[in-house]
Amino acid sequence: VGVGMSTLGIHEGFKKSGIDIKTRWVLDREPRFLNAAIKNNPVITEATNVFCGNMEEIESHRLAPVDIFQFSMSCKVHSKSSRAKLKRGVAEDHADAAGVYGIFKVLEPVNAAIIISENVPEAKDSATYIILKSVLEKLDYNVYEFLLDNQQSGSFEKRRRYWFVAIDKNLPEIVPEAIPHYPRQFQTFAELANAAPANDHDWRAPTEKRIEKIARDKEKGNGFSNHPMLYPDSTSSPVLRSDYIKNGSTDVRVAGSGDSYRMLTAHEHCLMKSAPFSLIDGLSTTLAHVVLGQGVDMGQSIGLAELVCLCVTGQVKGNNQKAEPMQSSLF
Repeated sequence: VGVGMSTLGIHEGFKKSGIDIKTRWVLDREPRFLNAAIKNNPVITEATNVFCGNMEEIESHRLAPVDIFQFSMSCKVHSKSSRAKLKRGVAEDHADAAGVYGIFKVLEPVNAAIIISENVPEAKDSATYIILKSVLEKLDYNVYEFLLDNQQSGSFEKRRRYWFVAIDKNLPEIVPEAIPHYPRQFQTFAELANAAPANDHDWRAPTEKRIEKIARDKEKGNGFSNHPMLYPDSTSSPVLRSDYIKNGSTDVRVAGSGDSYRMLTAHEHCLMKSAPFSLIDGLSTTLAHVVLGQGVDMGQSIGLAELVCLCVTGQVKGNNQKAEPMQSSLF
């Protein structure tokens, strides 16, 4: 669940149609993420059962049946950067690949009518997801797939992600083309930065070691951008990863005068993903960046949930001659 950005987004999407859903249980293997979610996420309440551990290790009878089952498997299994770093030819050659066993194990006991999952785009055609989608179809679900980015979500961060929705075949069909498109909240980085709380920024200069590394990478022709920069007139941002605070070669920075730069604040990171500041209240800067970086673009989760709600309640139907994306406000 992490800090529960996707979970909160699904609640917000259903709320747009006046449907108030409850979180029956959440599970994560990281106690610090669960503690942050319990403290700051309004949809995790005293009535929510909280489990700490791996899905594949949990006793499935402890997870009560739910109407909506939302999960995310580790993106490290499928992401290009992780596979390149560990020199893995096969995505599933990773310890976290066992997570899909946990999903298989709970599918029937949980017996959800709606299943929603998110991952990096590379997951779409992986063996893990091909098998998972096949199993869901055997269990009488219709599976719908989406590749979403900030063209749909209206967020500042260009975070392209793969989502799938599995719907019980007894429910109305989903109309993927009708997913809501939200207007941009910020046209430029200057607008976004002005919306964040005032902060005494830590301006830095690149070290000699970093300058030498940039030169080596450029000489080797490495296929990534060293020190991507945000300027006042920038209109989008590259993806912010969970280890953003480590200030790696590909982590985006805010350009200052001359060669100076600073890292984004946690509140700016929130705004990049259309997330409320309340999710990171009281968290350290490091933990705030981690939970946001391993979270989702909330405009995507809200839009997907809004679409599902409108379709299963019959407000949008699959027999429409021409389904157009709905224009809507994010919150």
